[in-house]
Amino acid sequence: MLAVTHTGDSLETRIAAAIRASPGRQRAEGYRRLRELGASTGWRRPDLEALLRDPSADPALRAFLVWGAAAADEQSLVDLMVDVWRDEPPIPVAGEIAKALGPRGLGGEALADTLTSSTSLAHRQAAAHALGHAEQRDPRVHPALAQVLADAGEDPELRGYAAEALGTRRHAEALPALLRASRDDLAHLRYWAAFALGDLGDGRALPRLRELVGDRSPVDPWGTVSEAAHRSIETLEAGEEDPA
Repeated sequence: MLAVTHTGDSLETRIAAAIRASPGRQRAEGYRRLRELGASTGWRRPDLEALLRDPSADPALRAFLVWGAAAADEQSLVDLMVDVWRDEPPIPVAGEIAKALGPRGLGGEALADTLTSSTSLAHRQAAAHALGHAEQRDPRVHPALAQVLADAGEDPELRGYAAEALGTRRHAEALPALLRASRDDLAHLRYWAAFALGDLGDGRALPRLRELVGDRSPVDPWGTVSEAAHRSIETLEAGEEDPA
């Protein structure tokens, strides 16, 4: 996500700069939403905060406000996003909030609570994505992800998200959970465990990954377990050769 931090500029100017730096389709949508947002709020922060909190407001407009505030690095609105997240806003809004909070290391407790307690699968998936950032240092994060990954009764796709997040965080304590997942009955889980073991960067996973090279179970649309294992072996072996 872009961060445009011209501290002397107005919020409107900073969001406009972020839009200009964004890809074409997003830029066109951004300019349209920018005019709509400016017309409805006059860029007054209390009005922006009220719009962000308002469950009856247009979800697309709220999502754009979240994106714009994060892109412009508007801290007062980013901080407010944690409270909005707890209310489980519509998925377009929740997805943008997750993208804003994850790399900033914010909202770890709220995201972990959603992952383990929410009844909304889509919100739990968004939470898992956000918790995969290394900046998420709240002590609740690892146990929440490991709990979801280990639970065979959980949605397989969510368990895959949890595996990927544990690998991306690159914490050595995730190794046992990922190794267990690499032996799951579901090929989907074995694939994402193999994939995550490469991201984790722990050479102790190599023996198991070499075993998984023989697992040619397909996982649409990503490939096979074998291919994920090959990729992770190459990543780990390259790391061992790196003198840094």
